[in-house]
Amino acid sequence: MRLSQFLVECGDRVLSDPEVLNMTGPLSGRRRAALLETIGDVSASMEGRSPENAGAATEFGALSLSEGSDIARVTRAFQALRQRSIALWQLVQQAHPLPQDALDQVCRFNAALDHAMCESLNRFANGAERVKNLHLSILGHDLRTPLGALAITNQYLARPDIPEHKRVEAIARLERCVGAMNAMVKDVLDYSRTRLGKPIIMQLQSADLALLCQHVAEDVRAAYPDIDLRCDPMPDLVLVCDPSRVHHALSNLIVNAIEHGNRRLPIHLGATLTEERAVVQIRHTGRAIPPHSLERLFDPFVQPDAPEDKHDEGGYASMGLRLNVARAIVRSHGGDVTASSEAGGETVFSLALPR
Repeated sequence: MRLSQFLVECGDRVLSDPEVLNMTGPLSGRRRAALLETIGDVSASMEGRSPENAGAATEFGALSLSEGSDIARVTRAFQALRQRSIALWQLVQQAHPLPQDALDQVCRFNAALDHAMCESLNRFANGAERVKNLHLSILGHDLRTPLGALAITNQYLARPDIPEHKRVEAIARLERCVGAMNAMVKDVLDYSRTRLGKPIIMQLQSADLALLCQHVAEDVRAAYPDIDLRCDPMPDLVLVCDPSRVHHALSNLIVNAIEHGNRRLPIHLGATLTEERAVVQIRHTGRAIPPHSLERLFDPFVQPDAPEDKHDEGGYASMGLRLNVARAIVRSHGGDVTASSEAGGETVFSLALPR
């Protein structure tokens, strides 16, 4: 069997090979389909034919970017295809002598696969550059609000006739603005690390879950004094985690609920225990999120189904990194963040951490 024929007939077997899965990591259905079509394109190129699915490798690069993968994983996917395709082809050929032009077939395979990999990496890199530019643009937009508040408050504090209680309130406002800008910068740094394939740095220690949630609630109430944030009874549990990182993730989820929910209705912070996990839930009421948009919430540059009249409001003009970074932090702990939304408008974000 020629190598090009093997690729067409056994492409699915190659992608299902344990060593390929170990190198690529979990593949979504769309990325797997794009990679399978890429194998078909490589086979066609080896035979001098026009690919039936021209652009499949480019699509794989685009999907990898949109699904939060990094450039190292894209490269490993093609490395896995190269290694295992040839190894499995040789395994199939064991009962038969290798064709005389076997070396030529392998050379043409490598050339076609290199071309596909370059197309995929080029699409990923170009997309990442556009994302970076959009990222900087939105960051500049978001920073204007706390910077403006800082400037106005600073001018106010320069007045000599301010009552003491007003001075205390102004200083608290300054602290909230600095905290908001610091959170934005932390989100940018964490997001950049995950996009570069680097893990989020953590300092693990024991932390009381109820106390951690209480501290998060106190900080959020200080930053948003008009919000009704209610803490439901918490179970007694000591977790091994990075408390500051989990604090950051929970804060991001609650602030997201504030910006996208009905501010006149309460937000509930609670927790439950399963045999393997502690699940912290943030429940708020707002516009219902369609089922097909729930996963897109975690794409940092997509605001699923945002109504046209809300694009200029704080919630929809926000940087959009909060949910993405919260999920990355929790996944670094071996947990996950998921979302659900009911027709009545209640949306629940669940942060699950291993016990």
